[in-house]
Amino acid sequence: GVEKIIDEAGGIEVDIPKRMVYKDKTDGLDINLEVGTQTLTGKQAVGFLRFRHDNLGDIGRIQRQQIFLRAIKQKLANPSLYTRIPQLIKASLDSVLTDTALNFIDLIKLTNFTKSLPENSHIFATLPGDFSMPETQTKVVYEEVITVSKPAPVHNTDNPYSEKSDDDDESTNSGSTDEPVQATEITKKVELRPKVITYTAPFISYWLPNEKEIEKLINKLFKNEENSDPEDLSASNIKVAIENTSYKENGNLAVRILTKRLRKAGFEIIDIANANKFEKAGIYAQKGNVEEGDFLRDKLDLDKSDVEVLAGSAGSPLADITIVLDSDLTNKLINQEKEI
Repeated sequence: GVEKIIDEAGGIEVDIPKRMVYKDKTDGLDINLEVGTQTLTGKQAVGFLRFRHDNLGDIGRIQRQQIFLRAIKQKLANPSLYTRIPQLIKASLDSVLTDTALNFIDLIKLTNFTKSLPENSHIFATLPGDFSMPETQTKVVYEEVITVSKPAPVHNTDNPYSEKSDDDDESTNSGSTDEPVQATEITKKVELRPKVITYTAPFISYWLPNEKEIEKLINKLFKNEENSDPEDLSASNIKVAIENTSYKENGNLAVRILTKRLRKAGFEIIDIANANKFEKAGIYAQKGNVEEGDFLRDKLDLDKSDVEVLAGSAGSPLADITIVLDSDLTNKLINQEKEI
């Protein structure tokens, strides 16, 4: 269904954040995507949405799916697509099963409603939690140990002066009547000795839910709970990650500026990483915590016109907020620092 709908839309332009190569023989899925901005066909889009063979596994896949949904929203806003809406809706009706009898008119209304929504009304969030960690275990192993024994030199005991001094010159002792040193015998012994080692046990990593954070997220998104009062927010309670997509330019300087400001304001930085180009730069509120994103932007003296707060997942999933730097934001930070 996804493949048919994307092809009917003429493809979707997406920024591919990393090289993706994987062959799924069972499903006949051949994923082979290069880094960079490109228009994906339906089949390529399915590969992009399903790829999970990186360090973040399913969590990384979720982040890319959010990038893809934003790209669809952008595509829907393109007037060139309006004439294809009937064909798109037909493809959707052929491919989607719902528990209510949605018809053509219903989907037209939903499409128009979605198109009319402002960007900040789309809230993406990943189930709060943490990766399961491998267990550290100990066990006893046996290793071969080779010991070498060499008897002490034995000399002629009849001549008490037979041992040669290290300082003696060979020529001055050429006439010595000392008896030669007896030959020594070297023996080797191989034995098994026990040794206790610590090792990481094989494991399957799971995403372990954080019940407390999930409850907060559910209340925020589905129970219309009021956002936190900015007066109640504390920088020390907000974990921040930085994704530097302009590291090949002046990004490293911008990161230094950013980390200095964050630490001065009291935020906890848990991760700084270089990354390929994201869909867009900005402050990503990963847990639907848009008010914390606004709070961080204000604390950093960043203008709303320069930095957008987006509700979605990016970078380390253990962070509350991820700041994605691109070349434009990098230059703005550097110029702002020069003015200061």
